[in-house]
Amino acid sequence: MTLGLSGDSHVVRITHLRSSAGQPLAIERTCISSEFLPHARAVTSSICNTLADANFRPVRAIQRTFASNIEGPDATLLGVAIGTAGLLTKRVAYLASGRAIEFTRSLFRGDAEGFVSELTFLEN
Repeated sequence: MTLGLSGDSHVVRITHLRSSAGQPLAIERTCISSEFLPHARAVTSSICNTLADANFRPVRAIQRTFASNIEGPDATLLGVAIGTAGLLTKRVAYLASGRAIEFTRSLFRGDAEGFVSELTFLEN
């Protein structure tokens, strides 16, 4: 529903475990309509680069961040105890036409991740 797709649409789901120096930092789960990414195995670098190469580069995104306890299998993947504090982000990225192209949920370890944001303000 977030992507504005019908019930019979196909999506590509990609899960990525982000790590640094061998330590898991975040689990990123992305959904994209197969219309824009018909072959998930074609993603060999970043999803953003793959979409840009296919002329489906998002031009804006809205991201929300929440406090979240890390549960079950996610705790195991991230190497933390069940119930450990974490940060959950939900991002929807849009094409220039206004159509949603990507929905990503990322779960970050609360003890190993921080956020840096750069804001650019347009004149209009």
